[in-house]
Amino acid sequence: MVEKVSSQLKDYDADDIDDILCELDNSKIRINALMDYNLKLRRLDGEQPNKALLSHEMKRLSPIMELLNTEIFESIEKSIDILNNKANRSRKISTLKIEGK
Repeated sequence: MVEKVSSQLKDYDADDIDDILCELDNSKIRINALMDYNLKLRRLDGEQPNKALLSHEMKRLSPIMELLNTEIFESIEKSIDILNNKANRSRKISTLKIEGK
């Protein structure tokens, strides 16, 4: 008899869950840093009549902000890959169970 498993229920290893939580935590830290940099630039723009200082800060912070954006997306993609790999592994295992009966 073939075992039927609900498509809504999936099993994940504790290590996979820990990896995902670490990646999401790293993303949260990077998002907070990015928000801090944006806030700093907004304050400079509002308070500073000297646009040269704002331009200097933009040149200084833009690469950092771009790197943070890239790392956030990479971290989220890694979390998605962990979930997808687990789903693919469980499909292969269920296929082997069906073939092996």
